[in-house]
Amino acid sequence: MDNDAFEYLAIRTEPEQYCGRPDEPSHYIHEVSGKVVLIDESDSVSKEVGEYACSLIDADAADLNGVSPFDVYDTTQATYNVYYALFDELGANARVKKALGGADLLWSHNLLVIDRLIIYPAFRGQTIGLRVLAILLQRYQHVAEFAALKPFPLQFEGGMDADEAASLGLAGFTCTLDYGKRRLARYYAGVGFTKCRGSDFMVRSAEHRLEPSHYIHEVSGKVVLIDESDSVSKEVGEYACSLIDADAADLNGVSPFDVYDTTQATYNVYYALFDELGANARVKKALGGADLLWSHNLLVIDRLIIYPAFRGQTIGLRVLAILLQRYQHVAEFAALKPFPLQFEGGMDADEAARLGLAGFTCTLDYGKRRLARYYAGVGFTKCRGSDFMVRSAEHRLPF
Repeated sequence: MDNDAFEYLAIRTEPEQYCGRPDEPSHYIHEVSGKVVLIDESDSVSKEVGEYACSLIDADAADLNGVSPFDVYDTTQATYNVYYALFDELGANARVKKALGGADLLWSHNLLVIDRLIIYPAFRGQTIGLRVLAILLQRYQHVAEFAALKPFPLQFEGGMDADEAASLGLAGFTCTLDYGKRRLARYYAGVGFTKCRGSDFMVRSAEHRLEPSHYIHEVSGKVVLIDESDSVSKEVGEYACSLIDADAADLNGVSPFDVYDTTQATYNVYYALFDELGANARVKKALGGADLLWSHNLLVIDRLIIYPAFRGQTIGLRVLAILLQRYQHVAEFAALKPFPLQFEGGMDADEAARLGLAGFTCTLDYGKRRLARYYAGVGFTKCRGSDFMVRSAEHRLPF
């Protein structure tokens, strides 16, 4: 099945095995693991894209049955270390409460521990890992007041053979342990985890609501040509886009409208392309009458520049194709405005010269029409009644 047939992301949980004796402390530690999968429209599993493992520690249920929370955490060295780092006799300790903003109601000893999260190489860089964390946090928030994890790079775990490391794409990670831990910490901060000082853990409250702006991911970088040795040969352009994950916001109690209301620019996007149910009638008509666009997610192409010496080689269209393919599992469609760069304000003469804009002498209207024809080359269609062009993620790429 082609990637463009995928509809949504889900987790598949393996059957759990646990002790059935309520007087046994290990009975209250539920080991949960499974696969991360992409689901198609028929609700059958289309492709496995990762795997996860977590531990749900229901120490409060143990306490009700005469088993102390400490005895539950004392079951293994790993859970004992969790207790020592994050709890005291009354519940979450002062370090945890400080990390979670001074919360004073964390009297529970329950906890969700994210033990492992792996996204397979071909699916990295698409916010799938963050979305899986959001699913796990929501799924178990009725039991655990907060969650914890350690930002520890997978390539530094012991006991992994060369074949497994190769299958997980770990050979390409050459950073130091400290740098890898810092980078992972920044990644987990993307779904609200905070460093718990004096420990190796990061924590997140189940009641914590992220700001609407959290769900707008600004992505930018350089367009490069690569030689046969896979080293960067030459920069040929630059791009900037915004991945708006409003459905993840909705899962966490933040309305899609509030996400788009973050800035005037994103508000204008919402007003032009959405209503309360998802993509509006104008978008659906532009995309061929599609009636399944119930998502508020969107990839917005903000800027695409190909340097003068490399224009006329379809590089820009190929970059658009790469961006569309990379984020198609998150956003059902993409949007952009065909607006000529030379008419943007705030650009000095040196910058205009560097980008070769002095040679463009057309009018604004002609420039917009010409760009619209260009973007149509990768499947974008005019959305009538707005300045936007849109493209479905299910539309086959021409490259």
